[in-house]
Amino acid sequence: MRLVQQSGHLAAILDTDTVLSVGGAGKRSLVGKSITDKVTEIMAARQSYLANKSEGGEIVPIANDSDYAATAEIIVPIVAGGDCLGAVVLLSNEEGAVLESNAVKLARLTADIIANQFE
Repeated sequence: MRLVQQSGHLAAILDTDTVLSVGGAGKRSLVGKSITDKVTEIMAARQSYLANKSEGGEIVPIANDSDYAATAEIIVPIVAGGDCLGAVVLLSNEEGAVLESNAVKLARLTADIIANQFE
């Protein structure tokens, strides 16, 4: 997954129910699992979510029954034609990790590219 190469972080593509695809270290603990209610709420709000634990942010679990312990995350909904189709997620489990503006831009660009395929 090029998103992993470009960002240097674990990357996941979600639909509205499931983690569809994951690339990077730790992917086995996420792929194929159902997403959490909190992620569903973030997607329904159609707003990006950024949290860095080292800065006091609240890390939202991505998948139910997953043991992946993220320390930083970005969740960007994929919106096409006014409907939320899923999300692009970047995660880090490194101690003190901070996902910054370049990672946010990359996740947003990826979500936009995916959304354009459905319009």
